Formats: sequence, structure tokens, C-alpha cells
Amino acid sequence: MEIILFRHGSAEEKSMEKSDWDRELTLEGKEKVREAARLLKSRIADDMVTIWSSPMARAVQTAEILSEELGASEASLHECIASGDFKTFSEEAKAANPTGILIAAGHAPSLDEWCECMTGTLVKLDKSGAALIKVKELKPLKGKLVWVLGKNGLKEF
Repeated sequence: MEIILFRHGSAEEKSMEKSDWDRELTLEGKEKVREAARLLKSRIADDMVTIWSSPMARAVQTAEILSEELGASEASLHECIASGDFKTFSEEAKAANPTGILIAAGHAPSLDEWCECMTGTLVKLDKSGAALIKVKELKPLKGKLVWVLGKNGLKEF
């Protein structure tokens, strides 16, 4: 199994009129996610892609774009991604044991911390950025960082 930690695209600014949970992607944010998804499609094998998302609006929209661009099924919502609960994420991933690639669409700094927990490497994912981890152990989730996609392109490890 491989895991891609994918940070949502640029979202609306925080405001008093809208809760943080309801902030949506901007038009630029949607386009950057679409560009990143197209690059992902060229970099990943044709394995089965499973997408999990935080239930926050900007992550859900990110997951929808990823599903559309990658030809994957609709994303399932996982509260643990919004809350940054790595233990629960690990347990759910182990129980699901998805074959192929699991993409988790979520938020900073949680995804950065999860990458460090799994690989020992601290990354700071840009908006619409991603990190691919080749999983070697399911309990606890451990693996090797393969590449990071950021605003300066793809960096392989």
C-alpha cells in the first residue's frame, strides 16, 4: 500500500460570516488542485486509488477534484483527518487495508506531522501539495517517503 497525504488547495479567507468548516476552495485553489491531480496521475501506477477526506468543505472539494481527475470512486469522509488524530487514521487504514494507493485529503499541520510519524522526515506541505509514502508496516503505520510535490515541483527522496 502507498499513502498520499494531500493538503487541500487555497481556501476562502477566515471570516465571521462562515465557519472554518464551511470555507470553500477559491477558483485558484481549485485550479491548483486540478494541476496537482494531473501530475499525480502521471506519477502513480494504475493501481486502485481510494480517497479519504476530512469532512471540512475545502478538503471535500479537493477530494472531489482528485476523484474526477484520477478516475477514482467518490471519497469517504473521515473525521480523524479533520481532527488530526493519527492513531485513529492508522487504525482505520489498517482495518480497511486498501490495496493500491490511499489518498488522504486534509490539512496542515496534521498531514506534516503524520508524514514525520510514518517516515521520520518532517515536511511542510504547500497548499495543493502532496507526499507519497510507501507503507512497510501497518501497525504502526511506517514507511518510506518517496516524493513530495510542492509549489517548486516534485522532489524525490
